[in-house]
Amino acid sequence: MSFLLKNRLMIWREPNAYRRKFFSFSALTKIYGLNAIGLLIISPAVIRHNSQHPIAILFLLYLFLCLVVFLGQWFGTTVIQVKENVIWKSGNSSGRCYFTNIKNCNVNSDFYKGTRFFVLKFDLKEQNKSLFFKPKQISEIAMPENVNLEKFLQILQEKGVNVIEG
Repeated sequence: MSFLLKNRLMIWREPNAYRRKFFSFSALTKIYGLNAIGLLIISPAVIRHNSQHPIAILFLLYLFLCLVVFLGQWFGTTVIQVKENVIWKSGNSSGRCYFTNIKNCNVNSDFYKGTRFFVLKFDLKEQNKSLFFKPKQISEIAMPENVNLEKFLQILQEKGVNVIEG
């Protein structure tokens, strides 16, 4: 298991405040919210009448799955790992970004409901288009205030990334 930890320079969890700030007003949230309301409206009718209609049961299952996905997005965690040549983002929105693909890194501070965090946006270089599957390139990560931002920025500069603090 130690091979998974090899060459890891830093690791942290993205702050919940970052995800909730941008997730709370998205169209996806509204869709899941409407599905959850539909689940609440239809479930007593299906349960009370002991419905044998497969469409109603499938719809109920669909609404329940939407609710599970919504709760996973809201309460799930995203872990950022900085390794020798790549930044990995795993969890709700996974992806990776090689240091060689980053031109600039813009660093900004942000707040949400009293929680301060840093948002790091990457300007990526043009990629050669291929016919093969490529993992999602991450272009933005968040860092909680208690993680050493200066150490991460130093790693970026050592890898040849131009850091712009805002």
